[in-house]
Amino acid sequence: MKSFLSSCARLPRVGFAVGLGLTTFAALGHTAAYAGTVYSISNSLSGTSVQNGWTVAGTIELQDNTVFGTITSSDIKSWSWTATKPGSSISANSLTGYMNFDSYYGAITATATGLYVDSNKDGGLGLFDSNFSFNLGWLSAQGFPANFFLIDYDSGYLFQKSPMDFPTDATYGYRFAAPVAVPEPSTYAMALAGLACGGSVVFRRRSAR
Repeated sequence: MKSFLSSCARLPRVGFAVGLGLTTFAALGHTAAYAGTVYSISNSLSGTSVQNGWTVAGTIELQDNTVFGTITSSDIKSWSWTATKPGSSISANSLTGYMNFDSYYGAITATATGLYVDSNKDGGLGLFDSNFSFNLGWLSAQGFPANFFLIDYDSGYLFQKSPMDFPTDATYGYRFAAPVAVPEPSTYAMALAGLACGGSVVFRRRSAR
């Protein structure tokens, strides 16, 4: 950071102005494009013991133009998940797998704080591998407990947690995926440093007139 600030004084005014714009808006623009649109799949609050020893990891990414609120299948840009247990590992992703999205009644909501499924509405999301052998999913139906599950279609449920064991929101229901962290603070610091440096050059130029 110190070397970046010290280099400001050595930049030609025109070149510096261009560099300042690119540095500042590239940094802030990258953050704005992705903040809140990529979510990390959650495990049950009680730990993997309620998931029959399976641990799930993965992400669900929304389209860049998705507006927070009730979402549909077209809002999901990509996804991937891996389920592991000692001696076993299963993976699936949107490049080779398939998605079953049933949210005609607004069951799944995206917000800045997470992806939610509402147990008082009908709908769900299932993410299949390329052979339709495994399905990781979240399912809600009015009048029944909401389910978080991993199915092996040859042997049955590898785990099924019903009702779901996730953080809850009074408005949106169960949060089954949380936002991935936005870019590190250094990105913001670089942008702010550029603005401060630019302001200093402009101030000195005006004072000299």
